[in-house]
Amino acid sequence: MKRTTTFLLTVWSVLCLQAQSRHTISGYITDQSSKETMIGATILDQKSGRGTITNEYGFYSITLPDGPVEFRTGYVGYKPVVIPFTLYKDTIINIDIPTIDALNEVTIFGNREVLGVRGSQMSAIDIPIEQIKAVPAMFGETDVLKALQLLPGVQAGTEATAGLYVRGGNPDENLLLLDGVPVYNVNHMFGMFSVFNPDAIKNVTL
Repeated sequence: MKRTTTFLLTVWSVLCLQAQSRHTISGYITDQSSKETMIGATILDQKSGRGTITNEYGFYSITLPDGPVEFRTGYVGYKPVVIPFTLYKDTIINIDIPTIDALNEVTIFGNREVLGVRGSQMSAIDIPIEQIKAVPAMFGETDVLKALQLLPGVQAGTEATAGLYVRGGNPDENLLLLDGVPVYNVNHMFGMFSVFNPDAIKNVTL
């Protein structure tokens, strides 16, 4: 009876050890197109929740219990690769991961709100077009350049003309941009009016 009990316990222990046997999975993770090894790529077994990362040579190694394994790779800028298999012995799996398709062109628009003494750009003044339209104008026609003549450091020069004398400079020394494009001839009627239409302008920066 004792021999039978001992034999059964021995068989049961061997079965338990076989059921809990573990094996090692290792390999390299590389870029699919360039074959360059990926440093710091993550490998996660989605069945057990265990994972690891590749070293400076793109090599990884992880020990898991026998049974179904579902590998999932992760790396910034690359598509995840899922590899399901059954683990029953030490296995070498080299994984090539593909890159994510490049994004289309992205255009970012923004308005510079902090100008003047609080802004990082020296001597910049932002004037809303509503304030320019509120300035009294000749013949009731608002003129952008004549409104700028009322700012500090700017003089009108000849009366009733749209020339700007900024800090002692001549009108031909000023750079005038409309949506970033230089405008060379900005006056009409011998300098009486400028070419800028207040209804087509959102804001003005001097």
